[in-house]
Amino acid sequence: MGKIFIIRHGQTSGNSALKYFGITDVELNENGINQAGLISKRLEKENICRIYSSSLKRAFKTAEIIAKPHRISVELKEDLKEINFGDWEGLSFQEIQESYPNEFSKWQNNITGFTMPQGESILELKRRVEAAFSEILNSAGENNVVVVTHGGPIRVILSKMLSLDALETVFWKIKQDNAALNIIENTDNAQIISLINDTSHLNLN
Repeated sequence: MGKIFIIRHGQTSGNSALKYFGITDVELNENGINQAGLISKRLEKENICRIYSSSLKRAFKTAEIIAKPHRISVELKEDLKEINFGDWEGLSFQEIQESYPNEFSKWQNNITGFTMPQGESILELKRRVEAAFSEILNSAGENNVVVVTHGGPIRVILSKMLSLDALETVFWKIKQDNAALNIIENTDNAQIISLINDTSHLNLN
């Protein structure tokens, strides 16, 4: 049996300010680097064969820190990037509601299908993330692998594991904290979620 360790990147200044940064390439802040070190320590004794990451700096830096004890290179997956918030990049929920009232209303009435101005819809995110994750599963076999990505892609992956049509009802109900660990057990072409949004390693600091 192999395990897929799916990890959300460490904290950034945007996360701490409750801003939406999708494809904006922000760095980990000091706390985020510390969080990455703690999740790295948690996984250092696992027999990990490959580490995949979104190409965005916050995920890649987290993945590099996790990879260091295992002495393996991080493999970039462009399609594991966060959703493109378009014109809403860098705005808070309240700022979006105030500055884009008509679009905001459409978004709330069609959470998965609405395309953010100059950005993506959750359905577009779903298509690219599921394709990337399928490639990872197919190559993983019985090996343990790490996937470092973002809240949106992780919700897509876990939603599909729960049900093929779960995205619309489940997506925003899956909490993903910074540096959280999720585990999918992979065996005999079947996958089982065994852990979601675990941050117990952060309490070791």
